[in-house]
Order: sequence, then C-alpha cells, then structure tokens
Amino acid sequence: MMEDLFQGRLTVHVPWFFFYELHNIFLFSQSRMSAHATAEAIRQLHALPLEIHSPSADSGSNALKIAQRFRLSIYDATYLDLAENLGANLLTADQKLFQKARELKCIRLIDSPVS
Repeated sequence: MMEDLFQGRLTVHVPWFFFYELHNIFLFSQSRMSAHATAEAIRQLHALPLEIHSPSADSGSNALKIAQRFRLSIYDATYLDLAENLGANLLTADQKLFQKARELKCIRLIDSPVS
C-alpha cells in the first residue's frame, strides 16, 4: 500500500486531527522508542502524501449524528463521515469500531500489522 501511495496509485484521505492522534501515540510510546526514533517517525509521517480534510458545518453535524447513532467518539465518527462523503472505504484494525459501525457500507476490517 505504501508503494501505491507514493506512486500516486492510491489516495489516502484523513481528517485534520489525524496528525495529533498519531503524535499522541508517539508520546505514549516514548518508553519503547528513543527520542531519535520518535522524531524520525514524526518526520516520516509528515512526508506521507495524504489528502487532509478540514471540518465543515455539514461534516461536523453528520459526524455528530454518526457518533450518537453508533455510540462512538466524535473522532471515530469523523473518519466514518469522511469515508461516506468521499464514497471511499474506511480501513480499520479496530475491531470494536468495526463491530459498532459495521452496518455502514464504508467500513472495512483489516488485520492489524502491529501485534
């Protein structure tokens, strides 16, 4: 998938807060990663050719409806709203999210590459 992304054969869309979520993961991974490795991971993350989407009143309102309907965080619901609006798939390794929202046609469960 990474090769397809860098070759322009795959487009990955993310909400604007995507980077903050991953920065937070790096924060809590500091006991397992050196400061240098963390800085390099953040640099590589920001080098990815991602399509970043800002919120709108419509997307915010729809994400709120999705969050309420499926009892999700607004963050998870925003990813689902984005996928629905783009007619795209949301690929997730989060089994709980998948189970809650699986009636939506846009969500797909994938095997987690991390154990």
